[in-house]
Amino acid sequence: MRAIIIGAGRGSRLMPTTADTPKCFAEVAGQRMLDWAVDAFRQNGVTDIAFIGGYRIETVQEAHPEFTFRHNVDWPNNNILASLMYAEDLMDEPFMCCYSDVLFTPAIVDGMLRNTDDIALGRRHGMADAIRTSNRTPQRRRRKSNRRGRRGHSAPP
Repeated sequence: MRAIIIGAGRGSRLMPTTADTPKCFAEVAGQRMLDWAVDAFRQNGVTDIAFIGGYRIETVQEAHPEFTFRHNVDWPNNNILASLMYAEDLMDEPFMCCYSDVLFTPAIVDGMLRNTDDIALGRRHGMADAIRTSNRTPQRRRRKSNRRGRRGHSAPP
């Protein structure tokens, strides 16, 4: 099984984090987003990984020389589907495809590998909770309104 990771965009909404590095190198819970996917694939025996890059592809090439690379040279002017088609020659066998900025666990990859359908979508609840727990980010509490009407009854909204 091959994994194709699409990561051509710049991630301008993550500036200044993405000023000098690709979006997939932004960290979540102490780990680069790309490495979440790579770890999930490798823990399930998927080692044939292709990366479709654009913005700062050389950074990913330096960090992961073991990947097969495809370069979307026109990344500022096209979209994710156009990026995927740069790896069309790698779609001659079953493959899994993901974006480089979507976090998932090895359990998702395991479920995809067990699936016998021609096309499947991996989905699981709880990833955000796992990241929040490992990051220990305090959550803000909502303040309740203390508005009171006459005679101590709550005022209508």
